[in-house]
Amino acid sequence: TIDMIGITSVLHFDDLQWCGRDTMPILTNLIKCASEWNHIFLVFSTRIEKPVWLDDILKNIQFTQGHVKFLKLGSLEVDNIQQLLVDLVRRSPEVCRELATLIHRRTQGVCMSIIQFIKMLERRKLLMYDCSSLQWTWNLKAISAETQTCHKVVDMMLSAAFADLNQEVKSVLTLAAFLGSPFEVGLLSTVYTSQGDCSVSESLNVAQQYGLVETDCSGLYGKFLHDRIRETAYSLVSSERERCEMHLKLGKALKRISEQEATSVFQTTSMCRDWTTIFAANQFNLSGDVLHDQSIELKHSAAKYNLEAGLICKGQGSFFPARDYFEAATRLLDVEELWASDHEMAFTLRASLMEVYFVIGDFDACKHLGSEIKGRKSLSRLERASVDYLLVEVAESECNLSEAAELGVDALKNLGLSFPRRVTELHIIYVIVKIQFMLRGKSDEDILALPDVEDPIILEQMKMLTPLNKIYYLSNNSLSMVYCGLKSTIMLLRHGLSKYSSRSLAGAAGVFATALEDFDFGMRLSKLSMRVGEMKNNGVDAAAVATIYFAIDHWRNPLVDSLDRLQEGYQVGMVSADLTYAFMCAYIYSFNF
Repeated sequence: TIDMIGITSVLHFDDLQWCGRDTMPILTNLIKCASEWNHIFLVFSTRIEKPVWLDDILKNIQFTQGHVKFLKLGSLEVDNIQQLLVDLVRRSPEVCRELATLIHRRTQGVCMSIIQFIKMLERRKLLMYDCSSLQWTWNLKAISAETQTCHKVVDMMLSAAFADLNQEVKSVLTLAAFLGSPFEVGLLSTVYTSQGDCSVSESLNVAQQYGLVETDCSGLYGKFLHDRIRETAYSLVSSERERCEMHLKLGKALKRISEQEATSVFQTTSMCRDWTTIFAANQFNLSGDVLHDQSIELKHSAAKYNLEAGLICKGQGSFFPARDYFEAATRLLDVEELWASDHEMAFTLRASLMEVYFVIGDFDACKHLGSEIKGRKSLSRLERASVDYLLVEVAESECNLSEAAELGVDALKNLGLSFPRRVTELHIIYVIVKIQFMLRGKSDEDILALPDVEDPIILEQMKMLTPLNKIYYLSNNSLSMVYCGLKSTIMLLRHGLSKYSSRSLAGAAGVFATALEDFDFGMRLSKLSMRVGEMKNNGVDAAAVATIYFAIDHWRNPLVDSLDRLQEGYQVGMVSADLTYAFMCAYIYSFNF
């Protein structure tokens, strides 16, 4: 929630107990930034049963420069409830005392329960405004007789509230509970209308009066005011199989909306197709065994939604949810039949799952899946190359550098690019002379004007040379590392520019400046590398920055002049998971201190 008080911005983060550990870096960075901002007020609220990782967040808050105050809200005492009643009904404290005592006994002092209890008394006319005496009145004996003490106070209050609702409102709330919280009002209307004529907006208005839900000012989104309210609405469908069938119906309805491209729904609710896909996948997954009893066509559609949802999550960096969607899609299908009937979908699903396994660090699963995929004879060269690339990255991550190098050389061979397994000085001399010859008579602008590489095979070759260069560096194989960098530069000059060109030029610059002591030529290539990076990478390349400022620039310029670039290189490397060069930038940066 964001609000403005004068010139102070107030950000309220509620129910942090539902957040996962992945939220911790986001909140930590926010707290760090907030300590440097003026006029910002952060409010974090969580229940007593907060997760352990939240303690780390609280410790970080204490170390910020801003003013920090912790408020622990416990149960209200009788005196607190008495004062609340005095403010609400405008009666004297003495008159309100007995009612406050009864409310405390019934609700155990839980804040939400007190509010719900008072609303329930008003709805049942146990608490009324007497027009003749112009004051609020109540009957303690009637209240005591019609209410009872319950250890699950929230459940008792909600059961009473739901008991007063008509069936149409209950049905709308139940459907909303199955959709989740928050929910799209337009989507809820579309799905519910397909079950019968009912005004969803009217039902939501009634639920709002009972303090169960609320909608935003635009009316596009609604949410349950408490997670226990949603649980109560969800529990109105008591049978597990009936719940699964309800989720399946919602999945089918979302599938129809998606297939028919219900533009009016999307425009009314501002709901993008990505979220429709994720909603549909979630509903199909929650349908459990009921979905497995359906037709092959429906299961195939559900698998496609899971695949698309996984790709959406992967593209947004949410790799664990992506894994769950990909695995759900796999469970719905016979993998062998899928490879035979839909090769493209099968490869996309399995290769994407393999990539996610690598990112989350499940290397054994990644290698096992990679072996399975490579066993398919129907793979194209590009498909095989993408699998090989991940296997090279896994071997490097496990510090099996010799295995990683062998896999990389074999992958290049499969792509049609020869690479010597044992590089000699003659190989180095040959590529150096070739680069000098290819650059003869060409200005920097000529290089920058080279066309973009469009051949996917050439791009895969350039891509595979990138980890190989780093692997040879880490394994102290200097000749192979130099040859790899120079080979990449030759490919650049021959085929054109790509996002890998910046580090290729940086590697060549390092060779000419240090090994051949041609600093002028090395500086020229290093500047070209930075310019190409800005063109093709929308900024610097971490590997290029590390190479240039580690091997070349400090010989001509003070290190302090390169600090901004090194910091940028570190940040880019961290964001792109190029950790080796990111830490190299940080290491060089530390020389200044």
